[in-house]
Amino acid sequence: MGHLCGDIILKEVAKVLKESVRHQDSVIRYGGDEFLIIFLNCPEEKVYERTTYIQRMLSDISCKGNKNHTIGADFGVAHTTCFEKTGEFMEKIIRQADTLMYQNKKAKKEKKRVLLECADKQS
Repeated sequence: MGHLCGDIILKEVAKVLKESVRHQDSVIRYGGDEFLIIFLNCPEEKVYERTTYIQRMLSDISCKGNKNHTIGADFGVAHTTCFEKTGEFMEKIIRQADTLMYQNKKAKKEKKRVLLECADKQS
């Protein structure tokens, strides 16, 4: 897609994320194309509703109307009822969310591969 298009898309992603959270929540660019969203005092089921909504909104993003490249998101959610304002705690909960995100990413890829294998057997 190119660097310019990548920059435009990152800005659009950031905009969607900021517009999809409440005023007490935080959106942080964690690195590269990774973002961290902190939902404060938010029930777990509401977090899943928000992430589903965000995924839908991200699928509408394109660079210069080029719908050939779709934007997707993989989420890892770590939920706690006892938030601690310590670096150790933050590292732990971010690590949990990161691990889950990579597990979700892997599961999505494996599911696609399984679907292709099933489609090949039916032909």
